[in-house]
Amino acid sequence: MNEPASVNGSLAGKRIVVTRAQHQAPRLEKLIRQFGGIPVAYPCLAFEAPTDPRPLDEQLRRLGDFDWLLLTSSNTVRALADRLRALDVDFNGLSIKVAAVGDATRAEIQRVFSADADFTPTRFSGAALAKQLPLHRGARILLPQSDRADKALALTLRERGAAVTTCIAYQTVSGSGGPDLSAMFARQEIAALTFASPSAVGRSMFEPILV
Repeated sequence: MNEPASVNGSLAGKRIVVTRAQHQAPRLEKLIRQFGGIPVAYPCLAFEAPTDPRPLDEQLRRLGDFDWLLLTSSNTVRALADRLRALDVDFNGLSIKVAAVGDATRAEIQRVFSADADFTPTRFSGAALAKQLPLHRGARILLPQSDRADKALALTLRERGAAVTTCIAYQTVSGSGGPDLSAMFARQEIAALTFASPSAVGRSMFEPILV
């Protein structure tokens, strides 16, 4: 997402609802302000550690046994960093290769681990990552994901002959906080809603509005 070089008034005075999680919202809110709009924070999602972190911890303790670590979101990067610190595992001392699904995830890897990804696909999607990842038959891959992650990435990698281990790195839960949007809609104060993922649409407040 490229930011405009100067303020543009195309959204002047319009209230735009930002449904991203609190830690993900500032960039979009900044863009809305740059175009003259008024961001309205209404976090639909939040991200938490797995209820039982032991399966993730087990894989992280043996991280050096894998050929590739696939990171499909900045949330995954942060979740792994938290657990690696808790387990006192030195990520930078491992020889494992790291693949990032896109530039945002790659930037988070650089920020959190002071390291760069070894591979990023030409198109920033799980499907492209699964098809383009350079691997040999029998390559051992660790794929930590959200509890709501699609199984297609792991399936495609297995079809290519990889041995894929999946585990839950974090769970996606409903967010909280924000203004009374129902009242704001009734007063016609909202110009638009923004959604960055299908999961965000599920927050119950939107059901009567979007039907």
